[in-house]
Amino acid sequence: MRLFLLLFILIPNLANAQKLRLKNLQFGPTLAVQVDRPDTTLADIRKLVKDPLRFPKNSLDTLEREFGRGLFYGSTSHVQVSLLTTWELNSDKKSKWGLQKEWRIGIEYSYVGNNEERWSAVDATDPSKYAVNEVFFRRNNHMLGLYTDFILKKSVARNRISFYGGLGGYLAYAISGNVLETKTHRVDSEESAVEKYRHATLGRRDIAVLFPIGLEMRPGNQRRPLGVTFGIRPGFMIIKEKNYAAFMPGMLGFNVRLMYNLY
Repeated sequence: MRLFLLLFILIPNLANAQKLRLKNLQFGPTLAVQVDRPDTTLADIRKLVKDPLRFPKNSLDTLEREFGRGLFYGSTSHVQVSLLTTWELNSDKKSKWGLQKEWRIGIEYSYVGNNEERWSAVDATDPSKYAVNEVFFRRNNHMLGLYTDFILKKSVARNRISFYGGLGGYLAYAISGNVLETKTHRVDSEESAVEKYRHATLGRRDIAVLFPIGLEMRPGNQRRPLGVTFGIRPGFMIIKEKNYAAFMPGMLGFNVRLMYNLY
């Protein structure tokens, strides 16, 4: 709250000093993939939950960990939705290459989901039945943060198409999260029973450094304010969680946003 209040005070003053003017509003999703994640064990997962003494609900004494990469190793999916304001800098001046300078800032919601970790065991006590018990752990996080970037744009076709590139990033914090524990009992390949438990997790902070590039398309008629922007956001993240060492993976996102142009 203090951060948003500070921005509310600073933006008007900065706008006057740098000749900023609000150019458009942007809203849309980003689908991203985290390149890798640190390997872990069940003991590491227990460190992340708020009530480690009750995690897991299901007994794993007779189960074996399946061959895999672990909860925090391998790809992780991110679904992000941004609401951004675009400010044009020094609108009366352009570089000798005709590049426009813009600053985008706004809020971003993120959903982060990790692949499931699995333990399993075969119950061979009854030769007439083939029974398998499987326990899955899936980590989920809902996060809210601040996104900002500075881009340079080159417009062609009478400003109907613009290509851009720049530097940006976001700071996000988990507003909620859980480890979903699912135990499935199978007999003769048929699912006979399912148990599910959610374990609330501790806070998580993400800092991302991104290099957004893409293009914007808008109608030639200035009376039609709607446009669209397509882009990619390669970069890297710094992830910090309580009771867990900081980790720095790569990241690649693809975004599509609807623009409402004010002029």
